[in-house]
Amino acid sequence: MNNYDKYNLIIKNYLKQSEVKGAIMLTAPWGSGKSYYVEQSLKKYLKNKVDIINVSLYGISSIQELNNVLLNNYITRIKVVNQINQSIDNNDNSIIKLITSKSGVLITKLLEKINVTIDNGDIPKINEFFENSSKNKFLIVFEDIERSKIDILELLGYVNNLTDTSNMKVLLVANENIFLKKNDIEKSLILNIEGTTKNKVTDENIEKYLRSKEKTIIDTIHFEPENEEVINNIVLHFDKKYKLREHTFAKYKETIVNILKNKNCYNYRILIFALQKVIDYFGKSINNRNGEFFHIVLSSILRFAIQERTHIEYDGFGDNDSIGIYSLKNYVCGDISVIENIDVFEKRYVEYINEWNKDDYSKNLIERKLKWWFTYEQREFETIIQEVLDNIKTGKIKYDYYKDIMYFLLPLREFVNNGSIIDDIKDICLKNIKQLDIDIELLLKNQQFGYDFFIESGDVKYDEYKEFVKKYNLILNTRQANSLNETTGFNSLGEFINEINKSEKNIHQSHEFLKDIHIVMLSELIKKSNPKEIWKLRGQIHLIYAMSNLKEVYPNDKTNIDKLKEQCEIIMKKEKDKIKQQNIKWLINDLVKYSNLYN
Repeated sequence: MNNYDKYNLIIKNYLKQSEVKGAIMLTAPWGSGKSYYVEQSLKKYLKNKVDIINVSLYGISSIQELNNVLLNNYITRIKVVNQINQSIDNNDNSIIKLITSKSGVLITKLLEKINVTIDNGDIPKINEFFENSSKNKFLIVFEDIERSKIDILELLGYVNNLTDTSNMKVLLVANENIFLKKNDIEKSLILNIEGTTKNKVTDENIEKYLRSKEKTIIDTIHFEPENEEVINNIVLHFDKKYKLREHTFAKYKETIVNILKNKNCYNYRILIFALQKVIDYFGKSINNRNGEFFHIVLSSILRFAIQERTHIEYDGFGDNDSIGIYSLKNYVCGDISVIENIDVFEKRYVEYINEWNKDDYSKNLIERKLKWWFTYEQREFETIIQEVLDNIKTGKIKYDYYKDIMYFLLPLREFVNNGSIIDDIKDICLKNIKQLDIDIELLLKNQQFGYDFFIESGDVKYDEYKEFVKKYNLILNTRQANSLNETTGFNSLGEFINEINKSEKNIHQSHEFLKDIHIVMLSELIKKSNPKEIWKLRGQIHLIYAMSNLKEVYPNDKTNIDKLKEQCEIIMKKEKDKIKQQNIKWLINDLVKYSNLYN
């Protein structure tokens, strides 16, 4: 049983309870499909059981005006139908001919033909009509009551009179948040938590509304649409109306559903607005466009429409503005001049896609899946994460993309049922760079992303990513240091310094160095060095340690700093070249200064 079936059953039971007086309310935000439900589900469900008189209060300014509209509906419904039935029974061909004419039913002529005239000044009181027609079962549906100019308290009094005095059944279809001033209440509740207001919401109008509602409304249905059914009907309507063949909206329904779900936006007027914008954008060329291009235009216009109508910023576009995505935002806001450049835009986008298609699997995985995680259903996204895990294990994903992958995955743990799979991916990434034959220099230079992706997730998740990067870099530093730690690896101090220079960026950032260096080996190189090489070594050590602090180094660094100082003191005593001796003395002084940082 879906939501619509549940609502139909509630209303059916309400109609059966003749002894229960009062109306019921069906409430939901604007654009959520309330009218669609009444027309497409409730009326069909109650057909041949109850006669529904549907009245929109949009723009109605007084009870008298509402009375007239309702009476017109009622009189027309009862007298016209009865007279038509009687005329058909009497084989009155003139009326049958009028009803079935190609020009359709002309209601005013029909009323004249069956001698029914509606003059508001002569219409009997509404109660008399209802009482005289008690044998008929009616449900009066008042829609758009929040868009009426009638005061809500006066309207509820009128509805109470219908249900109590005339024993009528009434369904009010509304966005009750308007009467409750929901935003104000939520604000008050927040203030209550902070202890700055009383626990009671003091808005006098809200209290009056709730008191009147308690007397008039016996039940409130909080409407939740059957989203996929509504979306499916909307897209099929557009496909049929505009004779879409190659690129139907139904083909991209999953994308539409995911975008709406991601921003919890189920205002179907926004969807209809966006789809019409897509139709207008492409015009007659819609069936001849590139499929990838159609998809990006559709999804972007829908996102920008949500942003424009709800004023909620929509993230996830990355750097795609370089190909013109953001021109669609201007289009959604009414700038039709961008349509003139549609061919240029399509060509640029197709070139962009083709370029990515030439690239490797790892980059495509990031750019075309992980970056667009919010367009997938959860089960699809979990499949992508499993794909990442499988291909991390097999080595299909290149190790130089590990940081980029974790940049996207770590903040998204909450969107999968088994969050530990992301921890498994992280552990395998760190394990692989410890063991695989890797290009350390490439990894040290690999550009990592900034903070922007973590803005909504918060600092805690960003800290987790930074911790991963720290472990990642530590492994690389250790492996690099181990490569420096081969006693037969360097013939001179100059070669050793050149090797440091190749990786200086990462070593300088980590402020870790001597803890992984074989000090005896380094001492032997210093013995054979010249003053210039010692001067360069001092410069490298200064860059690594001068700006460091206790939180950025390991105790073993201090241990090896002290060991190197002791070795340099021995070398200085034996050195005969006074200039080289002075350089060693300066190096010793530097090491003492850096060692004192940890005292």
